[in-house]
Amino acid sequence: MTIIDSKKEIIFFSIVGFTTVAIDYFFYNFFLSNQMLGVNTSKGLSFLIGTAYSYLMNRFFTFSHAAYKDGSVLRFLTIYVLALFLNITINWLIFMIYSSIVLSFFIATGFSAAFNFIGLKFYVFRKN
Repeated sequence: MTIIDSKKEIIFFSIVGFTTVAIDYFFYNFFLSNQMLGVNTSKGLSFLIGTAYSYLMNRFFTFSHAAYKDGSVLRFLTIYVLALFLNITINWLIFMIYSSIVLSFFIATGFSAAFNFIGLKFYVFRKN
């Protein structure tokens, strides 16, 4: 792994991440603005929709794992379940303090994004 490879991964992860956040934010607001679901359920479901997109994009583009490796889906789900818990918890805490959907969304997303990059790079899509 060279520095150039690491920079490429960070750039691709960022592009996928921004797109994932846009998908997450769209569905989060959609569910809330249409009063379909509560705050936590909306956040959880929008996060899961973004997660499906993220897995595919990070697997094929960011970490270049075209071939399936045993256990990668389970490792990915483990990281994302932990990230989901982290995301919902931080979102709830910030929302309770500031009553701001935007602020709570982006702070929670920042924490879970950092956690996800580390987990994906060193645990899910690690180089053998």
